[in-house]
Amino acid sequence: MQLSDVRDWLKEIFPEAEHFYIGRIDSSQEKCIGIYDGNPIPETPCISFRTFREIPVSILIHWTENAKVSQASALELYSRLQSADFPEIGGHAVPLISLLNASPADCTPPESLIYEYVINMNIFYNI
Repeated sequence: MQLSDVRDWLKEIFPEAEHFYIGRIDSSQEKCIGIYDGNPIPETPCISFRTFREIPVSILIHWTENAKVSQASALELYSRLQSADFPEIGGHAVPLISLLNASPADCTPPESLIYEYVINMNIFYNI
């Protein structure tokens, strides 16, 4: 599975976003989703890595100049990720999406007028 597969899946489950990017975003645009390599987790002994792999992903929600609207959008995406029930991403069955934080984290740079949130997760997929 590649980040482009995750991007394509996010386009399906979160069509409210107008722009999707991998690795960097166009910060002049509103309603952007950026997909980045996340931090890998240590190998989990209870999961057989002969049948499953994981891809760590960070999702940047670069939304609008309205704090309330931006936070609501980030929470909505988080909710959709949380309720994703065995999706297929990039041709792989996904038995587990592990959201690493209790909610999207505000990561708006001080100089930015557009509010940003990040969601960190690990996607476990069947090889």
